[in-house]
Amino acid sequence: MQQLSTARAGAYNRRVKPPPITVTCDCGERASLVWGERWACPTCGRQWNTRDIPEDEYRRLERVVRRYQIQAVAFIALIAAVFVPLMVIIDVRFSISALILFFAWALLIRPRQRRRVLEIARENARWELHPE
Repeated sequence: MQQLSTARAGAYNRRVKPPPITVTCDCGERASLVWGERWACPTCGRQWNTRDIPEDEYRRLERVVRRYQIQAVAFIALIAAVFVPLMVIIDVRFSISALILFFAWALLIRPRQRRRVLEIARENARWELHPE
């Protein structure tokens, strides 16, 4: 019984997954790592260390990605907090307004945010790693 409660406690404390770092070895093998991980190429045996990437640059990129993900959850929570009471107290037809607002956000605003995050990631996330 103790193991079950320990496993559940960790599930509620999950952080937003950090953006992966794709390492491509000189022999052509690729791996997706997070900052601070070491990787040994299974083909040629070269060692790669992502700690060679400046931590502050990676953390800045991580914050941008986390903000993008949190904005989606926050917007949906805001829509629910405003429209659910309106639907329950006043009229169910407010759900149509909520759906229109949600789809406008999903089809017009969210793609612009995604493009902006991808631009930031492509401009700022180019590092040259060398094998150890």
